[in-house]
Amino acid sequence: MTIAQRLLAAALLLLLAGCGSKQPDLADIREQFALAELPGLVELKSFELDKPRNVGSEESPSWLARFTAEVAVREDTFEIETVEGDTRLLKPIRKAGEAFKLYGTVQSDPAGDGWRHRFLRDGSSNPVLGRPRGDYGPDALVVGSPEAQALLADIERRRDQERIAAEATRAAEAAERQRAEEAEAAKRKRIEEAVARHNAGFAPVSARSIFTRAGDTLNVLVTAKMESSTRRGEVYGTGRYANESDFPRSVVHAGLLRPGETGIVEITFFYEAGLFQGSPRNGVDSLDTSKWNTYSMRLLERID
Repeated sequence: MTIAQRLLAAALLLLLAGCGSKQPDLADIREQFALAELPGLVELKSFELDKPRNVGSEESPSWLARFTAEVAVREDTFEIETVEGDTRLLKPIRKAGEAFKLYGTVQSDPAGDGWRHRFLRDGSSNPVLGRPRGDYGPDALVVGSPEAQALLADIERRRDQERIAAEATRAAEAAERQRAEEAEAAKRKRIEEAVARHNAGFAPVSARSIFTRAGDTLNVLVTAKMESSTRRGEVYGTGRYANESDFPRSVVHAGLLRPGETGIVEITFFYEAGLFQGSPRNGVDSLDTSKWNTYSMRLLERID
């Protein structure tokens, strides 16, 4: 506000006072502004009114004026820029003693023996203040400080180590997958060669589906296993097995292949009466049988 404007405002106040209109005191407005509008972090340096006018009446005055307040922060302030681990990294916002201005309007209405002042700040008059460093705890660090730089360097070093370790793990996993794929491909090739060499077909879940005539033989490719292939998974007999037997399990019972192993097995079919006793062998318990249709087996080739 220029000197001329201040003189004009003072003259206007005197004129209004001479006309009998009550008006608020500048010191009272300033005091209420400092108490109601400013946080403890901020101190009021100066407070001025511009163009006060009575928008009410002489009997019920209501004074409206523009205000300009110059304020300053009492200590350095900060905001959180980022958080690394459990550490807050703070960016500086304002230096202690840094002054700036607030603008707005104040409306003053009588209240008892005094005045009630309502302040409305301009939208552009809400500067970022930040908070004192102590509000963020003793472990907070200021961006750019030696401590913050050392922390960030250590974090980056650890991230590099983790990245290198992750890349090494991925490379090892990829190599293992490649080895497994190559081993699987090699085994498939050995299987194909063995099947061709022995003119073998695929093993059934039970020999009932492939029984032809007594005395016939058949070469099959089979993977021995403990779990059931047929509905009940039972094995009948020992050495000679009923055609209803779970074939992959009978291979385990006969000791030709261990569970999970693959090989070429020759099946010989029989059709004759007899009692074929069951027995516990190689983890498989077979049952007694008196079936006529039976088979025996011998291993032609184990495929590793």
